[in-house]
This record gives sequence, structure tokens and C-alpha cells, in this order.
Amino acid sequence: RCFKGPGAPLSSRTAGSQFGWAMTAGDLAGSFQDKVNCSVCLEYFKDPVTIECGHNFCRACISQCWGESEPNFSCPQCRETAPQRNLQPNRQLGNVLECYFTVTARRLNAVKYCTYM
Repeated sequence: RCFKGPGAPLSSRTAGSQFGWAMTAGDLAGSFQDKVNCSVCLEYFKDPVTIECGHNFCRACISQCWGESEPNFSCPQCRETAPQRNLQPNRQLGNVLECYFTVTARRLNAVKYCTYM
């Protein structure tokens, strides 16, 4: 479900050697977590939205940061101001997170019930 394109994804070893760089699984996991965590709550995005400057936040987090009465809204990350609230749903990011959670849950269940351990 997560990989809809033709063929299987490249392994990290193949991709690293192809492009002249190598990334360990731990490096990749850490980098992924940095990209999918809200800078306000420091958790994985929940209902991710993008604001005008391009930064992403949980819908509830950015709504709480901005409050109800402020005339101008500033990004909690870069402080760029915007004259209006313009929250765009980030469906791609939400789909990536859903896929990640699905794969992670399956992997944990596979390890949990493995009879060869």
C-alpha cells in the first residue's frame, strides 16, 4: 500500500553506493524523525498543515499558538508574519506518517510473535 510505484524501493546500501553517500539505518531513522515532528509539541504530526512560509505543524498546535485575537500571525519556527490564517492540509505528509505507522506496527508484531527467538 505504501509503495505504489513500479518495482521495489532501493535498499539503503544500493542507494548510498549509487549516489556516493552512505547512511546507516539509525541515521535514516533519526533524520526521518526530525522531519516528521512538530516543532511546537515535539511529537509526530497530527493532522499536519502547512502555513504560508512553508513550515508544517499539527493543526491543533498552530491554532493554539496563534490564539484567536492576534491581528498578524507569525510562524513559531521562522517568525515570518502573515496577515491572515492560511492553513493548508498537508495530505502527503499525513500519508507518509500513516504509512510509517503501519509498517512500524507490522514490524513490531512480527518480532513480537516470532517463534524462532
